[in-house]
Amino acid sequence: MSSINSLLNALSERTIAQRVGIPHDEARMQYALRSNTVSSWDEFCEAITDYYQYHYCRCVAHGGRLSRDEAAARAKDLIDRAEKRHQRDIVTAYRDAHDGLNMGLRGVLDQLADGMKAEAIDLYVKEEFDKHRIKTIDFSTGIETDRYYTKVKLIDMVGFIEGLRKSKKQI
Repeated sequence: MSSINSLLNALSERTIAQRVGIPHDEARMQYALRSNTVSSWDEFCEAITDYYQYHYCRCVAHGGRLSRDEAAARAKDLIDRAEKRHQRDIVTAYRDAHDGLNMGLRGVLDQLADGMKAEAIDLYVKEEFDKHRIKTIDFSTGIETDRYYTKVKLIDMVGFIEGLRKSKKQI
């Protein structure tokens, strides 16, 4: 069961924060804005593209870059998806950045940072499940078999163990 413990450790809130969350948060904190508002759609697109490229280079590609068009498309898509959760769209985000509403451009860049961080956490979790292939056990002999638990079963096992841990803390 050491592999399941290794998986649980890799998926703990602290480990995810240290490996993924904190670097994304620090990248956001260190990005300086020249202004919290934009004067045009083109300036808005330039600002979100620049930020996306900066964040991507720092946290995702570790020095690698996207083409300007790719960074712009990804930034717009991420903002649009974030805005749709509030029955808004990217044009509303532009208006906020233009008028300084809802934290202005800073708020829009926060959405980008949060979206990129969420994507990175999702990919990290998926990769940890893929890395931790755990063999099944023949319960009659107690010996590992040549078969591996499915990802769905591992998710179930992690949930069960985490539930046990939480219930023991409450007692």
